[in-house]
Amino acid sequence: AAVSPEQRPYPVVLLRAGGSALTTDFTTLAEDLASHGYVVVGFDAPYRSFVVVLPDGRVVSRSPAYNVENANGNLADPVVGKLLAMWTSDTRFVVDQLQRLNDSSGTFGGRMDLQRLGIFGHSFGGATALQFCHEDARCKAALDLDGIPFGSVIREGLSKPGMFLLSDHSREMADPESRQVLAEIQSIFDRLPAGRRYLTIRSANHFSFSDQILLNSPAALN
Repeated sequence: AAVSPEQRPYPVVLLRAGGSALTTDFTTLAEDLASHGYVVVGFDAPYRSFVVVLPDGRVVSRSPAYNVENANGNLADPVVGKLLAMWTSDTRFVVDQLQRLNDSSGTFGGRMDLQRLGIFGHSFGGATALQFCHEDARCKAALDLDGIPFGSVIREGLSKPGMFLLSDHSREMADPESRQVLAEIQSIFDRLPAGRRYLTIRSANHFSFSDQILLNSPAALN
């Protein structure tokens, strides 16, 4: 389908899945945002996403060294910081490519308003969203979907509008590590500028934000 002529240009939202998830696991959110007038750019990264199929048909699987889940919940594991740097670098690369597309004569030439660029991600993708928006001036807003923050954004904060949308962690508050994570989220939130949001969905779990909540529902199964 051609890009709608209703606006010229459109704001852009990056979408980053987390861990073993893929962009396609968040199709419902992407389609909803697109219906409200955003160009939504989801991306998976070779060797770091669970699997990527290249244009020539080659299948690239994730190597164990690039699996953030190998940290087994240990927030101090050095692999987390190493992968966060890679994921934010992947995001910068994607924005660079979007600028090239926007400067071209192709379908998206001049159709993306990259002065209105935001990012949201789930889980480790949410951590990437916060860190990328902290590091890169091109990012104007970040949304973390139930992701544990990592990186310098915890210490230095985020100077742009941000949002945390969390699942229900009330049963985990006896765990000191969980309390630390929520304290760090609160610390980042408290320093956000105007336009900030912090929401928790009662009874939601970590994967309630993905298509799984629909695909596993009784309505879908029937």
